[in-house]
Amino acid sequence: PRVVFTKIHGVRYTDRFTRVTVDWFGFDLRSGISGYVLFKSVGSGPWQLVLNLRPEPRRAVVPIPEGQTYRLAIQAIDGSRNRSPWAYSGVGRA
Repeated sequence: PRVVFTKIHGVRYTDRFTRVTVDWFGFDLRSGISGYVLFKSVGSGPWQLVLNLRPEPRRAVVPIPEGQTYRLAIQAIDGSRNRSPWAYSGVGRA
């Protein structure tokens, strides 16, 4: 399987958080995509699981503390439970 980020867009939600909307596209020609795992890292902190996702929709909203830098990582899982290489976002700022 393969997965890529297609759009990452942040909108200030409150004085304390920005809602970062993340879109991606994943595919597997043999057994299809059965799900995704999405992680975030805020500042220089560790990677944290955000969501275990079903194949659809291919969008998530991730709250990030206002003013913090962040990175996102996503991995696709196919119908045979194989995992794609990780796809990483660039560094963003909320």
